Amino acid sequence: LVLWLFWATNPRTLFSYHYIPAFVFAVLALGYVVHWLWNVSRFDRSRQIAIVFLVAVGVTFVYFYPHLAAVDVPRWLDDQYYWFGSWR
Repeated sequence: LVLWLFWATNPRTLFSYHYIPAFVFAVLALGYVVHWLWNVSRFDRSRQIAIVFLVAVGVTFVYFYPHLAAVDVPRWLDDQYYWFGSWR
């Protein structure tokens, strides 16, 4: 997300395939942070933070999966995926 924020304000058409190389490193970094929280951190609630993060990732995936997989959904659900008017 941090690597993408710079481009979020760009009014021109964006091609998301340019972001894919950076996405790989972002996923690896997040995996390392979750591993560190689960196994290494001495912070009392580090495992709880890791669990909350992983649950949030799972819920987000389930929410966006119909859109990502191009499944036919009701119009009201399709409208929920577009949080900004410029996303249409």
